[in-house]
Amino acid sequence: MTHAIFIMEPNYEEVLSQPVSELNLSKESICYLERLNTKTLCDFICKGWSYYNESEQADSRCFNEVISFLRERKLLHLMEGL
Repeated sequence: MTHAIFIMEPNYEEVLSQPVSELNLSKESICYLERLNTKTLCDFICKGWSYYNESEQADSRCFNEVISFLRERKLLHLMEGL
């Protein structure tokens, strides 16, 4: 697994380090992330696109909800190149 180092504004760090259970996501998406051992948005971003697309537990609706969450907070660019 590749690890990325992000430099960003402090408010982004707070959102990225929040437990997924505390994010404004559907219960289904939170359970999906927890099943895949994704504890924070930072975990989600570090695992990258392919991890979720290639997972046997892939769920496009939940994945897209998290992507929309990142896009709304102008954080989607952090997944570029992963």
